[in-house]
Amino acid sequence: MRGADIACEQLSLPETRDLNAPFVKRVTTALPWVIAKWAQTVDGRIATRAHDSKWISGDRSRAMVHRERGRVDAILTGIGTVMRDDPLLTCRVGTPRRNAVRVVVDPELTLPLDRQVVRTAREHRTVVTTLPKAFGEKSEHRRALGDLGVGCMKQHSDFRGLLEALRREFDVSNVLIEAGGGLTGALLREGLIDEAWVFVGPRLLADEEAFGPVRGFTTMRIEDGVPMRLLSVHRRGPDALLHYRFGG
Repeated sequence: MRGADIACEQLSLPETRDLNAPFVKRVTTALPWVIAKWAQTVDGRIATRAHDSKWISGDRSRAMVHRERGRVDAILTGIGTVMRDDPLLTCRVGTPRRNAVRVVVDPELTLPLDRQVVRTAREHRTVVTTLPKAFGEKSEHRRALGDLGVGCMKQHSDFRGLLEALRREFDVSNVLIEAGGGLTGALLREGLIDEAWVFVGPRLLADEEAFGPVRGFTTMRIEDGVPMRLLSVHRRGPDALLHYRFGG
């Protein structure tokens, strides 16, 4: 279809709904759009039993993740990931469109001062969320984090409250989750994850004690599993990128 010498493409109703879904969610629920990202082996493992995960995905996949970090408003991770991997969680490819706020879920406020997210907090906004008890009892550590540029928020009883706070206080419209299976599973149990980018690397671990991307569910029947809808499959170097929406 052409009009005024401008090429146009007419989308189907399902495609239009998919395109508008993030905006509709923000308007109707006051919640940001939430994207989960992980790299896994062919047998669905994100790390060995010794927590080694570098690297499951290839260079092209990791470059894409860097670019996407520069296109979201917030990156959410857990204290376990920070302690094990010491991630920087910044865009280091090209020019980022946005400077995402890095949010660390840390219920007991144990975030060490030597972690990369703390040492770079003055350059990249960083917030730690913690339970009210730790917020009060560890005021000295909270002040030390604050002196290095890390903000501290009281953690809500559920993750919906956290997402509402990020939307309200930081004008966050979309969130990228880069976390282990515990935090991802907790958000999924509350029905808060909207889509997933799954990078599948060409490797098998074949170890039942290796870690999976989501945990915390007890599912006895296949039909009781979390429904997902496949939107696309792309090859990125040696990897396959599967793009899903949750909810079937």
